[in-house]
Amino acid sequence: MSQLFAELRSLFRLHYLYVDPYDALRARGILAMSWAFVGLLVLYLPIDIVTVSGSLRVATAVGLTLTGFFLLVIIALVNRGELLNASLGFIILLYALVSGFYAISHNPPYLLQFSIPIIASGVLLNRRGMLVMLGLVILAVIGSTALASMNVFGSDTPPDGNSIYSVISGIVILIGDGIMLIVFAGGQRILQRRNLMLTRELRSSTSITQTIAGIQSLDDLLTQAVTLIRDQLNYYHVRIFLLEEKSHLLVLRAGTTLSVALGGSQQRRIAPDDPSILNEVVRSGQILRLSAADPESRRGEFLTAMRSEICMPLRRENIILGVLDVQSANSETITDQDLEVLSALAAQIAIAIQNTRLFSELQNTRKERQQLTELLRQAGREIDQLNREVSGRAWTRYLEGRSDNVIGYDLKQGVTTGSTQMTLGLEHGLDIAVPELFMEGDEQILSVPIISRGQVLGVMEFRTDADRTWNKRSIELAHVISQRLALALDNIRLFEQSQIIASREQTASQIAANLQTKTDLDILVTAAAEAFRDALGASRTSIRLGTPTENIGEKIANNGSHLS
Repeated sequence: MSQLFAELRSLFRLHYLYVDPYDALRARGILAMSWAFVGLLVLYLPIDIVTVSGSLRVATAVGLTLTGFFLLVIIALVNRGELLNASLGFIILLYALVSGFYAISHNPPYLLQFSIPIIASGVLLNRRGMLVMLGLVILAVIGSTALASMNVFGSDTPPDGNSIYSVISGIVILIGDGIMLIVFAGGQRILQRRNLMLTRELRSSTSITQTIAGIQSLDDLLTQAVTLIRDQLNYYHVRIFLLEEKSHLLVLRAGTTLSVALGGSQQRRIAPDDPSILNEVVRSGQILRLSAADPESRRGEFLTAMRSEICMPLRRENIILGVLDVQSANSETITDQDLEVLSALAAQIAIAIQNTRLFSELQNTRKERQQLTELLRQAGREIDQLNREVSGRAWTRYLEGRSDNVIGYDLKQGVTTGSTQMTLGLEHGLDIAVPELFMEGDEQILSVPIISRGQVLGVMEFRTDADRTWNKRSIELAHVISQRLALALDNIRLFEQSQIIASREQTASQIAANLQTKTDLDILVTAAAEAFRDALGASRTSIRLGTPTENIGEKIANNGSHLS
Protein backbone atom coordinates (compact mmCIF):
# COMPACT_ATOMS: atom_id res chain seq x y z
CA MET A 1 0.00 0.00 0.00
CA SER A 2 2.80 2.44 0.89
CA GLN A 3 4.46 1.69 -2.44
CA LEU A 4 1.19 2.46 -4.22
CA PHE A 5 0.91 5.78 -2.41
CA ALA A 6 4.53 6.57 -3.26
CA GLU A 7 3.86 5.91 -6.95
CA LEU A 8 0.74 8.05 -6.84
CA ARG A 9 2.64 10.90 -5.21
CA SER A 10 5.35 10.65 -7.87
CA LEU A 11 2.72 11.38 -10.52
CA PHE A 12 2.12 14.82 -9.06
CA ARG A 13 5.82 15.73 -8.67
CA LEU A 14 7.99 17.67 -11.06
CA HIS A 15 10.51 15.21 -12.53
CA TYR A 16 12.52 17.56 -14.75
CA LEU A 17 15.25 19.64 -13.09
CA TYR A 18 14.98 23.29 -14.17
CA VAL A 19 18.14 25.33 -13.64
CA ASP A 20 16.37 28.70 -13.59
CA PRO A 21 14.38 29.04 -10.32
CA TYR A 22 11.72 31.12 -12.10
CA ASP A 23 11.23 28.35 -14.68
CA ALA A 24 10.99 25.81 -11.87
CA LEU A 25 8.36 27.95 -10.14
CA ARG A 26 6.24 28.26 -13.33
CA ALA A 27 6.61 24.55 -14.05
CA ARG A 28 5.38 23.57 -10.59
CA GLY A 29 2.48 26.02 -10.91
CA ILE A 30 1.37 24.65 -14.30
CA LEU A 31 1.68 21.09 -12.99
CA ALA A 32 -0.43 21.85 -9.91
CA MET A 33 -3.11 23.75 -11.85
CA SER A 34 -3.29 21.07 -14.54
CA TRP A 35 -3.78 18.26 -12.05
CA ALA A 36 -6.36 20.37 -10.20
CA PHE A 37 -8.33 20.86 -13.45
CA VAL A 38 -8.08 17.15 -14.19
CA GLY A 39 -9.57 16.41 -10.76
CA LEU A 40 -12.37 18.90 -11.31
CA LEU A 41 -13.13 17.38 -14.70
CA VAL A 42 -13.31 13.91 -13.20
CA LEU A 43 -15.79 15.18 -10.59
CA TYR A 44 -17.82 17.38 -12.97
CA LEU A 45 -18.20 14.94 -15.85
CA PRO A 46 -20.81 12.68 -14.11
CA ILE A 47 -22.69 15.74 -12.84
CA ASP A 48 -22.75 17.22 -16.33
CA ILE A 49 -24.12 14.02 -17.83
CA VAL A 50 -26.94 13.97 -15.30
CA THR A 51 -27.86 17.66 -15.24
CA VAL A 52 -27.36 18.71 -18.86
CA SER A 53 -29.99 17.61 -21.33
CA GLY A 54 -30.61 18.00 -24.97
CA SER A 55 -28.05 18.53 -27.64
CA LEU A 56 -25.45 20.00 -25.24
CA ARG A 57 -24.93 16.76 -23.27
CA VAL A 58 -22.84 15.02 -25.93
CA ALA A 59 -20.97 18.17 -26.86
CA THR A 60 -20.16 18.89 -23.22
CA ALA A 61 -18.92 15.33 -22.56
CA VAL A 62 -16.72 15.39 -25.64
CA GLY A 63 -15.38 18.81 -24.71
CA LEU A 64 -14.54 17.78 -21.15
CA THR A 65 -12.84 14.59 -22.36
CA LEU A 66 -10.71 16.50 -24.87
CA THR A 67 -9.86 19.04 -22.17
CA GLY A 68 -8.66 16.29 -19.82
CA PHE A 69 -6.52 14.75 -22.58
CA PHE A 70 -5.07 18.18 -23.41
CA LEU A 71 -4.20 18.70 -19.73
CA LEU A 72 -2.33 15.38 -19.61
CA VAL A 73 -0.33 16.47 -22.68
CA ILE A 74 0.58 19.72 -20.89
CA ILE A 75 1.73 17.73 -17.81
CA ALA A 76 3.92 15.55 -20.03
CA LEU A 77 5.46 18.62 -21.69
CA VAL A 78 6.29 20.12 -18.29
CA ASN A 79 8.03 16.94 -17.14
CA ARG A 80 10.03 16.80 -20.38
CA GLY A 81 11.41 20.30 -19.86
CA GLU A 82 9.39 21.96 -22.66
CA LEU A 83 8.13 24.75 -20.43
CA LEU A 84 7.36 27.25 -23.21
CA ASN A 85 5.17 24.79 -25.15
CA ALA A 86 3.45 23.74 -21.93
CA SER A 87 2.76 27.39 -21.02
CA LEU A 88 1.33 28.17 -24.46
CA GLY A 89 -0.82 25.04 -24.35
CA PHE A 90 -2.10 25.88 -20.87
CA ILE A 91 -3.01 29.46 -21.88
CA ILE A 92 -4.65 28.34 -25.14
CA LEU A 93 -6.69 25.76 -23.24
CA LEU A 94 -7.91 28.37 -20.75
CA TYR A 95 -8.74 30.75 -23.57
CA ALA A 96 -10.64 28.09 -25.51
CA LEU A 97 -12.68 27.01 -22.48
CA VAL A 98 -13.58 30.56 -21.48
CA SER A 99 -14.40 31.62 -25.04
CA GLY A 100 -16.55 28.53 -25.63
CA PHE A 101 -18.45 28.97 -22.38
CA TYR A 102 -19.11 32.66 -23.08
CA ALA A 103 -20.18 31.94 -26.63
CA ILE A 104 -22.73 29.40 -25.37
CA SER A 105 -24.03 31.51 -22.48
CA HIS A 106 -23.47 35.00 -23.88
CA ASN A 107 -24.14 36.47 -20.44
CA PRO A 108 -22.48 39.90 -19.84
CA PRO A 109 -21.42 39.13 -16.24
CA TYR A 110 -19.48 36.19 -17.61
CA LEU A 111 -17.04 38.61 -19.25
CA LEU A 112 -15.19 38.42 -15.95
CA GLN A 113 -14.02 34.90 -16.81
CA PHE A 114 -11.75 36.28 -19.57
CA SER A 115 -9.48 37.57 -16.77
CA ILE A 116 -8.29 33.99 -16.22
CA PRO A 117 -6.34 33.57 -19.54
CA ILE A 118 -5.17 37.21 -19.36
CA ILE A 119 -3.67 36.65 -15.89
CA ALA A 120 -2.21 33.30 -16.98
CA SER A 121 -0.50 34.88 -20.01
CA GLY A 122 0.88 37.65 -17.80
CA VAL A 123 2.45 35.36 -15.20
CA LEU A 124 3.57 32.59 -17.58
CA LEU A 125 4.75 34.65 -20.58
CA ASN A 126 5.56 38.37 -20.64
CA ARG A 127 3.90 41.73 -21.21
CA ARG A 128 3.70 41.21 -24.95
CA GLY A 129 1.99 37.86 -24.46
CA MET A 130 -0.56 39.45 -22.15
CA LEU A 131 -1.34 42.16 -24.76
CA VAL A 132 -1.80 39.49 -27.42
CA MET A 133 -4.18 37.62 -25.13
CA LEU A 134 -6.13 40.83 -24.48
CA GLY A 135 -6.59 41.25 -28.22
CA LEU A 136 -7.75 37.66 -28.55
CA VAL A 137 -10.25 38.20 -25.73
CA ILE A 138 -11.70 41.21 -27.55
CA LEU A 139 -12.02 39.16 -30.73
CA ALA A 140 -13.71 36.34 -28.77
CA VAL A 141 -16.23 38.77 -27.28
CA ILE A 142 -17.00 40.27 -30.68
CA GLY A 143 -17.32 36.84 -32.26
CA SER A 144 -19.58 35.45 -29.54
CA THR A 145 -21.79 38.52 -29.82
CA ALA A 146 -22.11 37.98 -33.55
CA LEU A 147 -22.96 34.31 -33.05
CA ALA A 148 -25.53 35.18 -30.39
CA SER A 149 -27.22 37.68 -32.70
CA MET A 150 -27.61 34.91 -35.29
CA ASN A 151 -29.01 32.55 -32.60
CA VAL A 152 -26.49 29.85 -33.53
CA PHE A 153 -26.74 28.00 -30.17
CA GLY A 154 -30.53 28.03 -29.97
CA SER A 155 -32.36 28.35 -26.65
CA ASP A 156 -30.30 25.87 -24.54
CA THR A 157 -28.45 28.60 -22.62
CA PRO A 158 -27.91 29.04 -18.91
CA PRO A 159 -30.04 31.47 -16.95
CA ASP A 160 -29.59 35.18 -17.41
CA GLY A 161 -27.29 37.37 -15.39
CA ASN A 162 -29.86 38.12 -12.69
CA SER A 163 -30.08 34.50 -11.55
CA ILE A 164 -28.21 32.92 -8.66
CA TYR A 165 -26.27 30.88 -11.20
CA SER A 166 -24.56 34.00 -12.50
CA VAL A 167 -23.55 35.04 -9.00
CA ILE A 168 -22.09 31.63 -8.20
CA SER A 169 -20.21 31.58 -11.52
CA GLY A 170 -18.73 35.02 -10.81
CA ILE A 171 -17.56 33.90 -7.38
CA VAL A 172 -15.94 30.81 -8.89
CA ILE A 173 -14.17 32.96 -11.48
CA LEU A 174 -12.82 35.31 -8.81
CA ILE A 175 -11.61 32.32 -6.79
CA GLY A 176 -9.89 31.00 -9.93
CA ASP A 177 -8.19 34.36 -10.49
CA GLY A 178 -7.03 34.45 -6.88
CA ILE A 179 -5.64 30.93 -7.06
CA MET A 180 -3.82 31.82 -10.29
CA LEU A 181 -2.22 34.87 -8.76
CA ILE A 182 -1.31 33.04 -5.55
CA VAL A 183 0.29 30.13 -7.38
CA PHE A 184 2.28 32.15 -9.90
CA ALA A 185 2.63 35.79 -8.83
CA GLY A 186 2.89 34.99 -5.12
CA GLY A 187 5.57 32.39 -5.74
CA GLN A 188 7.52 34.85 -7.90
CA ARG A 189 7.39 37.42 -5.12
CA ILE A 190 8.74 34.89 -2.63
CA LEU A 191 11.43 33.87 -5.09
CA GLN A 192 12.32 37.50 -5.73
CA ARG A 193 12.61 38.10 -1.98
CA ARG A 194 14.92 35.12 -1.68
CA ASN A 195 17.00 36.36 -4.59
CA LEU A 196 17.30 39.76 -2.95
CA MET A 197 18.44 38.12 0.27
CA LEU A 198 20.91 35.97 -1.65
CA THR A 199 22.20 39.03 -3.51
CA ARG A 200 22.66 40.85 -0.21
CA GLU A 201 24.51 37.86 1.22
CA LEU A 202 26.70 37.59 -1.87
CA ARG A 203 27.46 41.32 -1.66
CA SER A 204 28.39 40.87 1.99
CA SER A 205 30.53 37.83 1.18
CA THR A 206 32.30 39.83 -1.54
CA SER A 207 33.01 42.61 0.96
CA ILE A 208 34.30 40.04 3.46
CA THR A 209 36.53 38.45 0.80
CA GLN A 210 37.97 41.81 -0.26
CA THR A 211 38.64 42.75 3.36
CA ILE A 212 40.44 39.55 4.36
CA ALA A 213 42.38 39.34 1.07
CA GLY A 214 44.62 42.25 2.03
CA ILE A 215 45.49 41.08 5.57
CA GLN A 216 48.97 39.60 6.01
CA SER A 217 48.83 38.61 9.68
CA LEU A 218 47.15 35.25 10.37
CA ASP A 219 45.66 36.31 13.72
CA ASP A 220 44.25 39.53 12.26
CA LEU A 221 42.89 37.60 9.29
CA LEU A 222 40.98 35.10 11.44
CA THR A 223 39.68 37.76 13.83
CA GLN A 224 38.40 39.94 10.97
CA ALA A 225 36.83 36.93 9.23
CA VAL A 226 34.71 35.75 12.18
CA THR A 227 33.66 39.32 13.04
CA LEU A 228 32.58 40.14 9.48
CA ILE A 229 30.66 36.87 9.06
CA ARG A 230 28.79 37.50 12.30
CA ASP A 231 27.99 41.16 11.62
CA GLN A 232 27.27 41.17 7.88
CA LEU A 233 25.54 37.79 7.58
CA ASN A 234 23.59 38.09 10.85
CA TYR A 235 24.87 35.02 12.69
CA TYR A 236 25.14 34.83 16.45
CA HIS A 237 28.40 32.95 16.96
CA VAL A 238 31.31 32.21 14.59
CA ARG A 239 34.54 30.31 15.33
CA ILE A 240 37.57 29.16 13.35
CA PHE A 241 39.65 26.14 14.38
CA LEU A 242 42.99 25.47 12.70
CA LEU A 243 44.63 22.06 12.42
CA GLU A 244 48.23 21.84 13.64
CA GLU A 245 50.44 19.94 11.20
CA LYS A 246 52.65 18.11 13.73
CA SER A 247 50.27 17.36 16.61
CA HIS A 248 47.05 17.16 14.48
CA LEU A 249 45.25 19.11 17.21
CA LEU A 250 42.35 21.42 16.41
CA VAL A 251 43.18 24.76 18.00
CA LEU A 252 40.60 27.52 18.48
CA ARG A 253 42.29 30.52 16.87
CA ALA A 254 39.42 33.02 16.50
CA GLY A 255 35.82 33.44 17.68
CA THR A 256 33.18 36.02 18.50
CA THR A 257 32.96 35.29 22.25
CA LEU A 258 35.14 36.61 25.05
CA SER A 259 36.46 33.14 25.92
CA VAL A 260 38.33 32.99 22.63
CA ALA A 261 40.53 35.94 23.61
CA LEU A 262 42.68 33.63 25.71
CA GLY A 263 45.96 32.81 24.00
CA GLY A 264 48.93 30.50 24.29
CA SER A 265 48.47 27.43 26.45
CA GLN A 266 44.95 28.58 27.47
CA GLN A 267 43.59 28.21 23.93
CA ARG A 268 41.12 25.39 23.47
CA ARG A 269 42.71 22.33 21.88
CA ILE A 270 40.80 19.30 20.60
CA ALA A 271 42.70 16.02 20.40
CA PRO A 272 42.28 13.81 17.30
CA ASP A 273 40.53 11.09 19.32
CA ASP A 274 37.99 13.50 20.86
CA PRO A 275 34.37 12.55 19.84
CA SER A 276 33.62 16.06 18.62
CA ILE A 277 31.73 16.89 15.47
CA LEU A 278 34.64 19.16 14.55
CA ASN A 279 36.94 16.12 14.34
CA GLU A 280 34.24 14.39 12.32
CA VAL A 281 34.33 17.26 9.83
CA VAL A 282 38.14 17.00 9.61
CA ARG A 283 38.07 13.24 9.07
CA SER A 284 35.24 13.19 6.54
CA GLY A 285 35.90 16.51 4.82
CA GLN A 286 32.11 17.00 4.59
CA ILE A 287 29.80 19.77 5.77
CA LEU A 288 27.67 18.99 8.84
CA ARG A 289 24.39 20.77 9.64
CA LEU A 290 22.87 20.50 13.10
CA SER A 291 19.70 21.81 14.68
CA ALA A 292 18.17 21.94 18.13
CA ALA A 293 16.23 18.75 17.29
CA ASP A 294 19.42 16.67 17.02
CA PRO A 295 20.48 14.44 19.93
CA GLU A 296 22.29 16.18 22.76
CA SER A 297 25.40 14.06 22.13
CA ARG A 298 25.85 15.78 18.76
CA ARG A 299 25.14 19.26 20.10
CA GLY A 300 28.29 19.45 22.19
CA GLU A 301 29.44 22.63 20.43
CA PHE A 302 26.08 24.42 20.76
CA LEU A 303 26.03 27.60 22.79
CA THR A 304 23.06 28.47 24.96
CA ALA A 305 19.88 29.41 23.04
CA MET A 306 21.35 28.33 19.67
CA ARG A 307 18.90 26.81 17.20
CA SER A 308 21.07 25.73 14.27
CA GLU A 309 24.75 25.16 13.52
CA ILE A 310 26.86 24.42 10.48
CA CYS A 311 30.46 23.14 10.49
CA MET A 312 32.40 23.12 7.25
CA PRO A 313 36.01 22.25 6.49
CA LEU A 314 38.52 24.91 5.47
CA ARG A 315 39.98 23.07 2.53
CA ARG A 316 42.84 24.08 0.24
CA GLU A 317 43.05 21.60 -2.63
CA ASN A 318 43.09 18.23 -0.80
CA ILE A 319 44.47 19.56 2.50
CA ILE A 320 42.19 20.32 5.47
CA LEU A 321 43.44 23.48 7.18
CA GLY A 322 40.74 23.76 9.83
CA VAL A 323 37.01 24.09 10.50
CA LEU A 324 34.57 27.02 10.25
CA ASP A 325 31.83 26.79 12.92
CA VAL A 326 28.76 29.04 12.43
CA GLN A 327 25.79 29.08 14.84
CA SER A 328 22.46 30.88 14.55
CA ALA A 329 19.86 31.78 17.19
CA ASN A 330 17.00 32.02 14.67
CA SER A 331 14.29 29.38 14.73
CA GLU A 332 14.76 28.72 11.01
CA THR A 333 17.50 26.32 10.01
CA ILE A 334 20.34 27.38 7.74
CA THR A 335 19.07 27.17 4.15
CA ASP A 336 20.81 25.88 1.03
CA GLN A 337 21.41 29.47 -0.12
CA ASP A 338 23.13 30.23 3.19
CA LEU A 339 25.18 27.07 2.75
CA GLU A 340 26.35 28.21 -0.69
CA VAL A 341 27.42 31.60 0.64
CA LEU A 342 29.24 30.09 3.63
CA SER A 343 30.92 27.51 1.39
CA ALA A 344 32.25 30.27 -0.86
CA LEU A 345 33.47 32.19 2.20
CA ALA A 346 35.12 29.06 3.63
CA ALA A 347 36.99 28.56 0.36
CA GLN A 348 38.16 32.18 0.35
CA ILE A 349 39.22 31.98 4.01
CA ALA A 350 41.20 28.80 3.28
CA ILE A 351 42.97 30.52 0.38
CA ALA A 352 43.71 33.56 2.57
CA ILE A 353 45.08 31.33 5.36
CA GLN A 354 47.34 29.50 2.91
CA ASN A 355 48.52 32.77 1.37
CA THR A 356 49.19 34.23 4.81
CA ARG A 357 51.23 31.20 5.81
CA LEU A 358 53.18 31.34 2.55
CA PHE A 359 53.79 35.05 3.08
CA SER A 360 55.05 34.37 6.60
CA GLU A 361 57.33 31.61 5.31
CA LEU A 362 58.64 33.93 2.61
CA GLN A 363 59.29 36.61 5.21
CA ASN A 364 61.19 34.12 7.38
CA THR A 365 63.13 32.90 4.35
CA ARG A 366 63.92 36.48 3.41
CA LYS A 367 65.20 37.20 6.92
CA GLU A 368 67.29 34.03 6.90
CA ARG A 369 68.73 34.96 3.52
CA GLN A 370 69.52 38.44 4.74
CA GLN A 371 71.25 36.99 7.79
CA LEU A 372 73.13 34.51 5.59
CA THR A 373 74.09 37.29 3.20
CA GLU A 374 75.38 39.37 6.10
CA LEU A 375 77.34 36.37 7.41
CA LEU A 376 78.80 35.80 3.95
CA ARG A 377 79.74 39.45 3.70
CA GLN A 378 81.36 39.33 7.10
CA ALA A 379 83.16 36.13 6.16
CA GLY A 380 84.24 37.75 2.90
CA ARG A 381 85.61 40.74 4.78
CA GLU A 382 87.45 38.43 7.16
CA ILE A 383 88.83 36.44 4.23
CA ASP A 384 89.95 39.66 2.54
CA GLN A 385 91.56 40.75 5.78
CA LEU A 386 93.34 37.38 6.08
CA ASN A 387 94.42 37.57 2.44
CA ARG A 388 95.83 41.03 3.04
CA GLU A 389 97.64 39.85 6.14
CA VAL A 390 98.98 36.74 4.41
CA SER A 391 99.94 38.70 1.33
CA GLY A 392 101.54 41.40 3.50
CA ARG A 393 103.59 38.86 5.47
CA ALA A 394 104.57 37.09 2.25
CA TRP A 395 105.72 40.31 0.64
CA THR A 396 107.51 41.37 3.82
CA ARG A 397 109.45 38.08 3.90
CA TYR A 398 110.08 38.35 0.17
CA LEU A 399 111.49 41.88 0.42
CA GLU A 400 113.47 41.00 3.53
CA GLY A 401 115.03 38.13 1.60
CA ARG A 402 116.38 40.58 -0.95
CA SER A 403 119.25 42.95 -0.40
CA ASP A 404 117.09 46.07 -0.09
CA ASN A 405 113.76 46.48 1.64
CA VAL A 406 112.71 49.15 -0.86
CA ILE A 407 112.93 48.63 -4.61
CA GLY A 408 112.51 51.69 -6.79
CA TYR A 409 113.05 52.89 -10.30
CA ASP A 410 112.90 56.29 -11.97
CA LEU A 411 112.28 56.91 -15.67
CA LYS A 412 113.42 60.32 -16.84
CA GLN A 413 114.15 61.37 -20.40
CA GLY A 414 114.11 57.75 -21.55
CA VAL A 415 116.68 56.57 -19.01
CA THR A 416 115.74 54.14 -16.16
CA THR A 417 117.75 54.36 -12.95
CA GLY A 418 117.38 52.64 -9.60
CA SER A 419 116.32 54.88 -6.71
CA THR A 420 114.96 54.49 -3.19
CA GLN A 421 114.28 58.17 -2.59
CA MET A 422 110.70 58.88 -1.39
CA THR A 423 108.95 61.96 -2.73
CA LEU A 424 105.78 63.62 -1.50
CA GLY A 425 103.68 61.95 -4.21
CA LEU A 426 105.18 58.52 -3.47
CA GLU A 427 104.59 58.83 0.27
CA HIS A 428 101.03 60.03 -0.37
CA GLY A 429 100.34 57.13 -2.74
CA LEU A 430 101.10 54.58 0.00
CA ASP A 431 98.15 55.86 2.07
CA ILE A 432 95.46 55.96 -0.61
CA ALA A 433 93.35 53.25 -2.26
CA VAL A 434 92.61 54.94 -5.61
CA PRO A 435 94.60 57.18 -7.93
CA GLU A 436 94.71 60.86 -6.96
CA LEU A 437 95.77 63.96 -8.83
CA PHE A 438 97.28 67.01 -7.08
CA MET A 439 99.65 69.93 -7.67
CA GLU A 440 103.14 70.43 -6.28
CA GLY A 441 104.64 73.77 -7.32
CA ASP A 442 104.44 74.07 -11.09
CA GLU A 443 104.06 70.34 -11.60
CA GLN A 444 100.98 68.14 -11.79
CA ILE A 445 101.42 64.85 -9.94
CA LEU A 446 99.36 61.64 -10.35
CA SER A 447 99.84 59.09 -7.54
CA VAL A 448 98.67 55.56 -8.29
CA PRO A 449 98.93 52.83 -5.60
CA ILE A 450 99.97 49.29 -6.60
CA ILE A 451 97.56 46.97 -4.79
CA SER A 452 97.44 43.16 -4.86
CA ARG A 453 94.85 41.22 -2.84
CA GLY A 454 94.09 44.25 -0.69
CA GLN A 455 97.80 44.75 0.15
CA VAL A 456 99.63 47.89 -1.01
CA LEU A 457 102.87 46.74 -2.70
CA GLY A 458 104.07 50.15 -3.76
CA VAL A 459 103.16 53.29 -5.62
CA MET A 460 103.64 54.84 -9.03
CA GLU A 461 104.12 58.56 -9.51
CA PHE A 462 103.61 60.44 -12.74
CA ARG A 463 104.66 64.07 -13.11
CA THR A 464 103.91 66.58 -15.87
CA ASP A 465 103.68 70.31 -16.38
CA ALA A 466 100.79 72.20 -14.85
CA ASP A 467 99.51 73.36 -18.24
CA ARG A 468 98.83 69.80 -19.36
CA THR A 469 95.50 68.29 -18.35
CA TRP A 470 94.99 64.64 -17.35
CA ASN A 471 91.36 63.69 -17.84
CA LYS A 472 89.34 60.93 -16.24
CA ARG A 473 90.26 58.44 -18.94
CA SER A 474 93.94 58.98 -18.26
CA ILE A 475 93.44 58.34 -14.54
CA GLU A 476 91.49 55.14 -15.31
CA LEU A 477 94.28 53.99 -17.62
CA ALA A 478 96.87 54.55 -14.88
CA HIS A 479 94.70 52.54 -12.47
CA VAL A 480 94.47 49.63 -14.94
CA ILE A 481 98.23 49.71 -15.44
CA SER A 482 98.75 49.55 -11.68
CA GLN A 483 96.46 46.51 -11.44
CA ARG A 484 98.33 44.69 -14.22
CA LEU A 485 101.64 45.60 -12.60
CA ALA A 486 100.46 44.29 -9.22
CA LEU A 487 99.43 41.00 -10.82
CA ALA A 488 102.76 40.66 -12.62
CA LEU A 489 104.69 41.46 -9.42
CA ASP A 490 102.74 38.86 -7.48
CA ASN A 491 103.39 36.28 -10.19
CA ILE A 492 107.12 37.02 -10.12
CA ARG A 493 107.19 36.66 -6.34
CA LEU A 494 105.39 33.35 -6.50
CA PHE A 495 107.67 32.16 -9.30
CA GLU A 496 110.83 33.06 -7.39
CA GLN A 497 109.48 31.41 -4.22
CA SER A 498 108.59 28.28 -6.17
CA GLN A 499 112.09 28.27 -7.66
CA ILE A 500 113.63 28.55 -4.18
CA ILE A 501 111.40 25.75 -2.88
CA ALA A 502 112.27 23.58 -5.89
CA SER A 503 116.00 24.23 -5.38
CA ARG A 504 115.70 23.46 -1.69
CA GLU A 505 113.84 20.24 -2.38
CA GLN A 506 116.42 19.27 -4.97
CA THR A 507 119.29 19.91 -2.51
CA ALA A 508 117.49 17.95 0.20
CA SER A 509 116.90 15.07 -2.19
CA GLN A 510 120.55 15.00 -3.25
CA ILE A 511 121.73 15.02 0.38
CA ALA A 512 119.25 12.28 1.29
CA ALA A 513 120.36 10.16 -1.67
CA ASN A 514 124.04 10.61 -0.77
CA LEU A 515 123.43 9.74 2.88
CA GLN A 516 121.43 6.61 2.03
CA THR A 517 124.49 5.12 0.25
CA LYS A 518 126.62 5.19 3.45
CA THR A 519 126.95 1.96 5.40
CA ASP A 520 129.18 3.09 8.26
CA LEU A 521 127.98 5.33 11.12
CA ASP A 522 131.13 7.45 11.31
CA ILE A 523 131.20 7.95 7.58
CA LEU A 524 127.44 8.78 7.55
CA VAL A 525 127.74 11.41 10.26
CA THR A 526 130.82 12.95 8.66
CA ALA A 527 129.09 13.12 5.24
CA ALA A 528 126.00 14.62 6.82
CA ALA A 529 128.00 17.35 8.59
CA GLU A 530 129.77 18.27 5.37
CA ALA A 531 126.52 18.33 3.38
CA PHE A 532 124.75 20.51 5.96
CA ARG A 533 127.71 22.88 6.06
CA ASP A 534 127.75 23.31 2.30
CA ALA A 535 123.96 23.65 2.03
CA LEU A 536 123.54 26.14 4.88
CA GLY A 537 126.85 27.99 4.47
CA ALA A 538 127.82 27.40 8.09
CA SER A 539 131.43 27.94 9.18
CA ARG A 540 131.18 25.16 11.76
CA THR A 541 128.88 22.14 12.10
CA SER A 542 128.43 19.91 15.17
CA ILE A 543 126.46 16.65 15.41
CA ARG A 544 125.89 14.71 18.65
CA LEU A 545 124.11 11.38 18.97
CA GLY A 546 122.53 10.35 22.27
CA THR A 547 119.17 9.95 24.07
CA PRO A 548 117.81 12.73 26.33
CA THR A 549 117.30 12.18 30.05
CA GLU A 550 113.68 13.57 29.95
CA ASN A 551 110.75 13.21 27.62
CA ILE A 552 110.70 16.20 25.31
CA GLY A 553 108.26 14.80 22.70
CA GLU A 554 105.59 17.26 23.65
CA LYS A 555 108.04 20.16 23.42
CA ILE A 556 109.06 19.04 19.95
CA ALA A 557 105.42 18.78 18.89
CA ASN A 558 104.66 22.24 20.29
CA ASN A 559 107.70 23.74 18.65
CA GLY A 560 106.71 22.09 15.39
CA SER A 561 103.21 23.56 15.58
CA HIS A 562 104.63 27.01 16.26
CA LEU A 563 107.04 26.70 13.37
CA SER A 564 104.28 25.65 11.02
